[in-house]
Amino acid sequence: NEIPPEESTEYTGSVDWDAEWKKVVASEGKIGEGRERPGKDYYKSEAEIAAIKAANSATEKFNEAGSKVQNVLPDVRSLSGDWRFWIAVLALVSVGISVLTAPPTISSGLQGDSYY
Repeated sequence: NEIPPEESTEYTGSVDWDAEWKKVVASEGKIGEGRERPGKDYYKSEAEIAAIKAANSATEKFNEAGSKVQNVLPDVRSLSGDWRFWIAVLALVSVGISVLTAPPTISSGLQGDSYY
């Protein structure tokens, strides 16, 4: 169980990467002889970045609104112990069954006649 010796994290090679990066920036991403560097289409344009940011902010606002609604609504478990909740449930079920089982309106069969 030998522990490897600590190595320095500094670069000790012969290439000056700062100077190389300055060349890339100066040539605006083009490589020798004016050719475009590969993978240029991988990067997003300013319009694409703006569209992505707008979509992300809209999603974030939608999620915030959803969490606010959840905070306002009472918990169902807390309602199940409340007698008023159960009375309301029974009233709704009773009215619903009455409406569904009510007979259709009955006409006398005499469309134009009156009783007078």
